[in-house]
Amino acid sequence: MLIFVSVTVVVLLFMMRERQEKAAKAAGISDDGTSSRPSIIAGNVFVENLRQAIEFDAVVKATLKDSNKISCGTFSTVYKADMPSGMILSVKRLRSMDRTIVHHQNKMIRELERLSKLSHDHLMRLIGYVIYEDVALLLHDYFLNGTLAQYLHDSTKQPDCKPDWPTRLSIAIGVAEGLAFLHHLAIIHLDISSGNIVLDSNFKPLVGEVEISKLLDPSRGTASISAVAGSFGYIPPGI
Repeated sequence: MLIFVSVTVVVLLFMMRERQEKAAKAAGISDDGTSSRPSIIAGNVFVENLRQAIEFDAVVKATLKDSNKISCGTFSTVYKADMPSGMILSVKRLRSMDRTIVHHQNKMIRELERLSKLSHDHLMRLIGYVIYEDVALLLHDYFLNGTLAQYLHDSTKQPDCKPDWPTRLSIAIGVAEGLAFLHHLAIIHLDISSGNIVLDSNFKPLVGEVEISKLLDPSRGTASISAVAGSFGYIPPGI
């Protein structure tokens, strides 16, 4: 009888242990109690005074939650990322169709470093990047007012703030100035649209997706795109 009870207890303990291990794996928790997360291959913050405020692990973790998703574009998905420091970032995750870029890491990183030096009042600033596995994340400032598309078409975004014509004209001029600056540098924006223009706290427009034109241009051999880049029905202008 004692042997039977002992065997029963051992079996029950074994089953409980197995059930706990399955639950831990499902929750992404390892035996040492730490959360399993993707291994970061490379990362950098270009803005010196922001390096202490940005944690790469927190950036990656934010992009793994659908609840943090802000918008989806032709080439990327944008997420909101809250840093432990209190800083909020807008994180652009490049689409998996462009994994070729990640396989040319050194070339991509050099290009991002050059793009980080672009400075204009109407261009969205590139703060840094994170690369893990076959995923590339681009870091930008977060703007509460969202995109121009949301401002113009989403009635729930700004219910008490309807865009008047002087504001619309100011936004149009700002976007034109940003694009003129890019064209002066021989950079053609591959997907200019209201969804790729963000508005700061004063509703000043900032042209986004600038990096895409450099990273995904098939003529530069850095991506797998073989057709005309841009949203459906969109063709970028020539120089």
